[in-house]
Amino acid sequence: MVELQKILPNRFVLDSSFLVPLLNPAHKNNHLADRFKSRIGDSVVNAVNLGETFYTIYDLARIHSVGIESVLSGYGVMVEPFTADLARNLNELRRIDRLRRDEQESQNVKRDSIKSLSLGDMSCLSQAMELGLPVLTGDTHWFALNKHGLNVVLIDYRDVTLSF
Repeated sequence: MVELQKILPNRFVLDSSFLVPLLNPAHKNNHLADRFKSRIGDSVVNAVNLGETFYTIYDLARIHSVGIESVLSGYGVMVEPFTADLARNLNELRRIDRLRRDEQESQNVKRDSIKSLSLGDMSCLSQAMELGLPVLTGDTHWFALNKHGLNVVLIDYRDVTLSF
């Protein structure tokens, strides 16, 4: 088992794929996300990922953004703007994503099964690059990006080998 508190700080960049199950009690992975409640104080989410979280949770559970903001604030999560500095990282992330897509194509992955980064994904990864923080995510396809030059620590919140 990995002792999370021994290898990582108590500060993360939070991806919407983690926040949605954390903030939606009816989500099937809520219990796995809940394990991190006491560890996300002083963590950050950028405004793009917060908007993605609002949109998804409202769509799934009709929970309004005001309630979500209140809960995140109670945890000590800080909302950061998506700045021009973060936007400048998008070209590098696009290059890395292109390499990964090319790799999948060379492995004859069906076109509709190829994993690629969305703008929300890139905004989260850009925030992590800028702050030098690990990302708490549920997007496991991101892990394959490290061999293409992504230099971000990724943590899958669903990893049951993580102990606290």
